[in-house]
Amino acid sequence: MIRKLCEEDRDILTRFLRIETEMNLFMLGDMENFGFEHECVEFRGDFNGANNIRAALLRFFEDFLFYARGDFDLSGVLEVMRQANPRRLAGKAGLIDVFAQHLDYDQRQELTITAMEGEPRIGNPALIERACLAARSDLPQIHELYSQIEEFKHTPSLEQMEQRFDTNAIRKIFKIEENGRIVSVAQSTAECAYGAMIVGVATLPEWRKRGYATACMAALCRALHDEGKRACLFYDNPSAGRIYHGLGFREFGRWLLLSRTESQ
Repeated sequence: MIRKLCEEDRDILTRFLRIETEMNLFMLGDMENFGFEHECVEFRGDFNGANNIRAALLRFFEDFLFYARGDFDLSGVLEVMRQANPRRLAGKAGLIDVFAQHLDYDQRQELTITAMEGEPRIGNPALIERACLAARSDLPQIHELYSQIEEFKHTPSLEQMEQRFDTNAIRKIFKIEENGRIVSVAQSTAECAYGAMIVGVATLPEWRKRGYATACMAALCRALHDEGKRACLFYDNPSAGRIYHGLGFREFGRWLLLSRTESQ
């Protein structure tokens, strides 16, 4: 049976998702930050005959996340997805591959998921001290930075970024400036009691190869560690992976993102 989840389901859902915390940090973070009634989220659960949860589905704005353990109601979940027609679908690679056979997504991106082991390894303390927290007033400049980088060509609008900042979907952004201009950033999202996802790590092309992005990440990881939270991140670039491993990240599995071209 698939049904919408509510506040009374919080403990059940949390225990289920905590079986693989790193894989489910987005769901855990969104549950903590938005609850069950906010307009940007909707949680559904699939329960077996003994009323034990076996799968969880989250709508976050126009995207869906999915997680399951063992058998689940595939036809029922597919019906929910077809009705909602999410822009993107993501989750543990082996699970999302099942949906790729049934839904009309034409793009796929497989990523490695990693988590920080202990304290971050600080390579250049002086540079890391230059990385500081950004304020809401910095968002226009940060949005402009992303718009100049090919990998971030699908960055949300400035209005959407401000909305996510105001609702804690974006919790922390560390920045490095040169002559008053923000040239490198790293941000956290889905931040909760268990950890946070690091996303949006970027440096303007003309300021690369100086260790700025690594310094922003290290400062962010240190801030999370000081709060007792574990930093997690995805990557698909082996060169970036070597940098992350050097900071102290360890691999936990594979993540699959399905999407469709905007014209579909």
